[in-house]
Amino acid sequence: MIIMRAMRRRALILHYAGDVTNYLTGVSADIENIKNFLRSNYGGAWEDSEITVTPNNSSVNDLKCYFNESVESTYYYLIFYTGHGSYIEGKGSIYWLNNQEYINDAWLQNCIGKKAAAMLISDSCQVIEKLQEGGILEQRSFSVETLKSVREECRVLYNEALRKLPSGMFVTASSVSPGEEAAEDSKLGGYYIHSLLQAAKKVVQNNKHQNGIYGIGYIHSLAYEQVEQLSNGKQTPYLKGYTRSSQPPFVVKIIPSRLF
Repeated sequence: MIIMRAMRRRALILHYAGDVTNYLTGVSADIENIKNFLRSNYGGAWEDSEITVTPNNSSVNDLKCYFNESVESTYYYLIFYTGHGSYIEGKGSIYWLNNQEYINDAWLQNCIGKKAAAMLISDSCQVIEKLQEGGILEQRSFSVETLKSVREECRVLYNEALRKLPSGMFVTASSVSPGEEAAEDSKLGGYYIHSLLQAAKKVVQNNKHQNGIYGIGYIHSLAYEQVEQLSNGKQTPYLKGYTRSSQPPFVVKIIPSRLF
């Protein structure tokens, strides 16, 4: 008898909206839209107990506690960051937690270690020491199906894809390359995450795409072209830390679907 390891996945939504001088009103919308996507069958049918949202002005110590308490029982982390970001030579892309503290990719990798796989999706600037507005996610991109059997099947497919990921994998998907600013539209939101969600939605709705699970590599490639168009070539999204045969899942497609 083969005993399968219990699958424990966690989604972490990090954000920093700023203060009264540079407050990002779209961050609260970002959070709700990310949660809606995760809860949907097509986003992986995540449960509320698997999703954690940090408070605005969280601290490095808060995150240390989160990882210390969860890392031994977690196989996969899906991390989103929305809000103020910048870039520091020698440290790379950084993500502000408050007006004094920040984290970067290396800090996250150190906390997660080599046992779990992880993916970080960020829509924020990488301009050196210059805070700019991050992205606002598309509203109501996906619906949560009421059919329990469909939801369970989506979770099974998603978890099967996670089990294939190597321990210690750390994938980074960013809206911009170092030195670039992440633009947004008042209606569309941040170009990169908007484009990711649009690409995911088109895959689900297009009959040419078969049922199954689609990795971040394919969805990123579709979103890349749209970001270039929306930004007039000023944004160059990048994806690193994965291979074509080994990449985190992003979309589960099972027909019939009910999107709105």
